[in-house]
Amino acid sequence: KATVSVLNWGWGVSAMTATLWKTWTEVYSSVVSPIKDSAFMKKGQLTPEEFVRAGDVLVTRCPTWVWHGAKAGQEGVHKTMPADKRYLVMTGARCEKRAAELTGDGGGEEDLEDGWTNTHIDHKITKAEEAPDMDAPTGEPTAEQDEDDIPDMTMDMDGGGVVEDDEDPAAVTTEHIVKSRKYDIHVLYDNYEYTPRVYLQGYDENGQRLTSDQMYEDIYADYKDKTATIESHPYTEAQMVSIHPCRHAETMKRMLDRLVEAHEARMEASGAESQKFEVTADIAMFIFLKFISSVIPTIDYDWTASVDIA
Repeated sequence: KATVSVLNWGWGVSAMTATLWKTWTEVYSSVVSPIKDSAFMKKGQLTPEEFVRAGDVLVTRCPTWVWHGAKAGQEGVHKTMPADKRYLVMTGARCEKRAAELTGDGGGEEDLEDGWTNTHIDHKITKAEEAPDMDAPTGEPTAEQDEDDIPDMTMDMDGGGVVEDDEDPAAVTTEHIVKSRKYDIHVLYDNYEYTPRVYLQGYDENGQRLTSDQMYEDIYADYKDKTATIESHPYTEAQMVSIHPCRHAETMKRMLDRLVEAHEARMEASGAESQKFEVTADIAMFIFLKFISSVIPTIDYDWTASVDIA
């Protein structure tokens, strides 16, 4: 298993390789039961039960994500998981740049030891992009908040005066209009690697499905020829971009190690007595979404809680 995974990563994934790999993993998964004992801290892997718990935490704290269930006749896929919690979906994630546009824009990148590249590391989250406060109470906004959030459409942003409507509509061009794409992001449990796995479907500004070549434009160059292929979604049967999970557990484990090291460094700096520190699998989805952003750096889906990785 390990040898096949390494070859799959190192040589790239052709359509034939992907088909053979998919067939093999389906046969393997039908014969071998998923792991039952937690290996999250030791290997970066999840049991199906841990995947469901982590998904529950994600949808509770980030309502943009929702659970989807199996349809009639699909009970055999992820059969150990609840019928109404088979995969997670976020719809309408914005994508206003192509991945190639990040090259040379000052975003920065960092090569990691496990074969991943952390892209756009200098990107600063703007106020509009900030993750929600996970400790803040939820509820309907107050009348005062609603009033403050409504922009004054009659004021000139530069001078503060009333906007004069003296521009000839015929003179307006589309030269600087950004044609924004949107993506549906699906996260499933992989029965072979025991990790989350991503499927993507993109749409253009008119709501039309993107072609495979167009979707590859939104995948970072270092990955699109190694780990991304077009595959049939196990539940919807739609042809979508799939991010292969053959290095997900290894990357997850490295990120967990960094979290532990950061905690121990803080304890040492504060003079507090060091105690055993473990990251619970409940936050696995947040960590997973962080490192997947290196594959799809221009798809704006990561509105999750901050994860401090030194």
